[in-house]
Amino acid sequence: LTKAPVLANITITNTYDSLTRVLNTNLSSQFLSAMSGTNTYKLVVLLVQDSIFDWQEDYSATPNNVPNYLKRFTLRDVINNAWGDTLTSGNVATGATFTKSYTYKINSAWNAKTCHVIAFIYQTSDNFVLQAEDDRVE
Repeated sequence: LTKAPVLANITITNTYDSLTRVLNTNLSSQFLSAMSGTNTYKLVVLLVQDSIFDWQEDYSATPNNVPNYLKRFTLRDVINNAWGDTLTSGNVATGATFTKSYTYKINSAWNAKTCHVIAFIYQTSDNFVLQAEDDRVE
């Protein structure tokens, strides 16, 4: 099995205020390899919640209605937008770094202690993901 080279790195720094439920997430993206061409590189930032116990229909279980089903890493919202924000386009030098910051208010019905920010960089020509990273909100 051959491992693909790491093309980029993402550092996520979260600051969360539990009283106001406001999350500030700062992302630093660094390209570890030079990229050439006319591609556009975008950053998508998601909020997911892990370990949600809720009703679920499960046809492999008896009975099919499972009242306390464990749901893992459920997408709660897209913090920026579904197609992401542009980091850069065209040629990118090795070591090029881009930063983005977002402020997001977490819904009061969600448990912030089990929420994570997931971020990924992809190239728009073929939707190839260069790197993904996650970090807990709290």
